Amino acid sequence: MPESTTILVADDTRMTVELIHEILSLHGYHVVEAYDGLEAMEKLQHEQPDLLILDVNMPRMDGYEVCRRVKTNPITAHIPVLMLSAMSSVKHRVQGLSLGAEDYIVKPFRADELLARVQAHLRTKREVEALRLSKEYIRATFERYVAPAVVEKLLSEPDAITLGGTRCTITVLFADINGFTHLTEKLQPEHSMRLLNDFLTLAGRAVLEQEGTLDKFTGDSVMALFNAPLPQKDHPYRAVMAAINIRRRLARYVCPDTPDGKLHFKIGISSGEAVVGNAGMPDMMNYTAIGDTVNIAKRLEESGQPDQILINETTYRAVRHRVSARFLGSRHLRGRNAPVKVYELLDI
Repeated sequence: MPESTTILVADDTRMTVELIHEILSLHGYHVVEAYDGLEAMEKLQHEQPDLLILDVNMPRMDGYEVCRRVKTNPITAHIPVLMLSAMSSVKHRVQGLSLGAEDYIVKPFRADELLARVQAHLRTKREVEALRLSKEYIRATFERYVAPAVVEKLLSEPDAITLGGTRCTITVLFADINGFTHLTEKLQPEHSMRLLNDFLTLAGRAVLEQEGTLDKFTGDSVMALFNAPLPQKDHPYRAVMAAINIRRRLARYVCPDTPDGKLHFKIGISSGEAVVGNAGMPDMMNYTAIGDTVNIAKRLEESGQPDQILINETTYRAVRHRVSARFLGSRHLRGRNAPVKVYELLDI
């Protein structure tokens, strides 16, 4: 068992804690001690243990209440709880198990039995976590965000991804309809919805064709990621190609609801470091990216003129031999202190 496996032992009897500590330490576990329920809750937050051994009768907060709080908190609910008590009646066992405890051990206990139960529950925990990275989980997680071809690559190379916050270099694209709010003032809601869906479909397909990841649709805006969840050596160019294809297709799109019959857009693209992973609740998560790179892409999109594609310097340097662009100077974007060198993408 790796030394990084942490077990929190909470019992108000020091002799019991020291005995369990000795048993587990001899087998390579890192043991954290607590001597009442509130101390157990505090150390649970700071230590993030892999398993909790919990006495029932403790001062300040008993083991039943600690177990209830652990199992009703989505952040800690996955931690196995082994309750430990001299109370051996069926009533007390049922109470502990009904609160979500994985096991109930009666004092006095045998060292080999305690160790066997600890190992069994840790093994089950590892198997459950491994299942989350199974092919079924990968398909369910990513098929809503990426092109079918990318899903198949993920299924064939599941070790290539990490589900959780990971720092990496990506390219982020934001695209929206220019003046959509004012446009909706003049249209019936049904017409606005049709127009919105046309744009989101057109932009979304342009992203998926470049094997980008559709992060989210927010209002009339599309956010897309490149180089995540799978690496793409040419991710800045893929984002640029998606933007050019959005422009080309909107040029052919007939919009009877605007004065010139055109649907105008703004696009911002930024390359740089970000943290990518699943964010949200354990049972409702969204694969997304956060960081300054994301903010820059959004601010570039917001600051652009109708039908402009604005990119940051990192993106420009990655694609400068393959595109036509012009330098617009350094700009102070909303919400940022440092100026950003901005380029307008003209064509491939």
